[in-house]
Amino acid sequence: MSIETRVFLGVLRGMLSGFAAARERACDEVTDLTAEWSAQQTGVLVAVMCWLAAEESDPDAFEAELHAVSELVENREVERRDFQGVLAVDRNKLSGSTVEYFDYLVSMLEG
Repeated sequence: MSIETRVFLGVLRGMLSGFAAARERACDEVTDLTAEWSAQQTGVLVAVMCWLAAEESDPDAFEAELHAVSELVENREVERRDFQGVLAVDRNKLSGSTVEYFDYLVSMLEG
């Protein structure tokens, strides 16, 4: 299945917003539509969210980014190369559920 291009691009725009709440909402939308993304869309979304997470300053947006990546990796076939960007996240700065998401993603890279 595949989401319409306009919806896909709208989610990407939200992810790249200067507003943390918009980034968080966009990542929540990715999670809501986990089964609907095409393989190509999934790869792009995962890569972008990993890159964003490595630079994210807002804790809620950061958690949403890692959560969405974890959901896609768990429920879809995602190439390892698409989520290797998560390795740029400093694990020492994590707390709560973000540690679990990060550790899960790293374990999937090592597996």
